[in-house]
Amino acid sequence: MTKHIFCAAISSSILCMSTAAIAGPDEDMRDAARAEASKLRAEGWPKERCYAGVSLFNNVVTEGNGTILAGDELLYIGDTSVEKATTDEIAKTLSSTPPNGTITVQVRRNGQVQNATQKCGNLADYQRPYLEALDFAANKKWYECIDALASRPDDPFYLNLRVRCARVSRKAAEYPIQQWMDKGYRRSIAMGVYMPDSWFGIATSLLKGRYDVSPSVYDSLVDQVKGWDDGKTWASVQPDYTAMRRAAEKGVKLRLIDPQSAIIDMPYDFIYGSWSPAFTGTRFEGFMTCGTVNAKNRMGGYTGSTFFISVIDEAGFEKYTDMDSSASKYIRPVDNACSQLVKKLKYFDEQSEATVDAPSSNAGKPSMAQELEKLAALRASGALSDEEYAAAKARVLSGS
Repeated sequence: MTKHIFCAAISSSILCMSTAAIAGPDEDMRDAARAEASKLRAEGWPKERCYAGVSLFNNVVTEGNGTILAGDELLYIGDTSVEKATTDEIAKTLSSTPPNGTITVQVRRNGQVQNATQKCGNLADYQRPYLEALDFAANKKWYECIDALASRPDDPFYLNLRVRCARVSRKAAEYPIQQWMDKGYRRSIAMGVYMPDSWFGIATSLLKGRYDVSPSVYDSLVDQVKGWDDGKTWASVQPDYTAMRRAAEKGVKLRLIDPQSAIIDMPYDFIYGSWSPAFTGTRFEGFMTCGTVNAKNRMGGYTGSTFFISVIDEAGFEKYTDMDSSASKYIRPVDNACSQLVKKLKYFDEQSEATVDAPSSNAGKPSMAQELEKLAALRASGALSDEEYAAAKARVLSGS
């Protein structure tokens, strides 16, 4: 992925950020922040050296600063040729340049060779706030983490960490997380056009982030990615959703006493994220969907609809399937998680956050998941025919 020039330790792209879990402890974020801060300090952060304020993919500028422009190819830095250099090699070339010094660069711009003089900043001034924010996150001080990164509100690298800290804070709803995500993805995709060797990875990350970006922004970004190579890369990253559904159904049946009797209702789309089964300390990341299943027990009677959630990998194989216990009416983590997933899917299907947040006359009425569960139970009992069930289900999903 693209890297800030002379900041080669970590990618600056928000597309490197993992999609948030449907449900998970803030300890995960704390531990990740500790590990990241330790890694960066071991690599010498904060580094007192020249910082030109641009991003590179090898010698190609992916984001400029006004003097050096996006799309420029670096040819020389001083007397050193960097035409075939990697980003890390370019960083080493300038490692001897002091902060606030001046460098001369030669670039190829639109086929023409041009020379420029660039005033350096101090890379340490860029890195210190990030390290400070990581230290706050390592101590679960989420608000301080967010505030420490406020000096660069448009920087994808900073936005990445702000989103991560905001998501696990108790005031997540008060932060413009959606706006930050949209902004970060826009800038990352804009830089991606200059990174053909990373197109597959960028497109995959965008696909996984489908429900992290506003619908209109996502559609616009997909169009940009398709424009890179007439849609070839975008087509190559599309998963086989039919195979995913088959894998999820197989995973559900493997957990049943009488799989042949299973009545499985899986009406939702897949969303990329991670699932941590209760009391296991493990986490499974992949494409997730949820639904309900009703099957016979050892006595030959149907147990009633039970929620399940399935995690499928990119190749279409099941990684994990979790189900609530039909014997418990109170401890139902999968039911709760499915409700969160459905709420997120419904928001993006409706194309408007305002629609979701506005006061509703449906307060106190059953949720969509509850209505679907009830319909599945009625079909299983014979109270509804398959045709009646299909019509009722369509009405629920359409919100009518």
